[in-house]
Amino acid sequence: MCNNMEKAYWFYEAGISNIHFPRCYNFDQSAQMEEFIQDYYITACFGILKWFSLLANLVGPENTWSPNGTIPINMISFALERCVEYISVQVHEDIDRKDYDTPLSAWHQFLDWYHEIIYESL
Repeated sequence: MCNNMEKAYWFYEAGISNIHFPRCYNFDQSAQMEEFIQDYYITACFGILKWFSLLANLVGPENTWSPNGTIPINMISFALERCVEYISVQVHEDIDRKDYDTPLSAWHQFLDWYHEIIYESL
């Protein structure tokens, strides 16, 4: 199915047909596996920022941070920095800059916080 959707652009005709499909990945191809992982990372970053924004709107910005530090400021900063990098790449501002390379250990720490807050705090 994924392969068929990738080839669907051949059947697109401007003003006649519109091809729109969700993100999909063929895990038989290692490059697409890496794309999936990177997509998961950035989706988690956007998701936590959206969640944080909604929380701040509900309880007020002054009440967003808990006294015991269950929402680490480093997590929000990390997500925000990754989203800024992602947007920079999407609008081609990264052409003359170095490649953004976030260490895998930093992603693991972020995902640990993410899962703890999103899935375990429910």
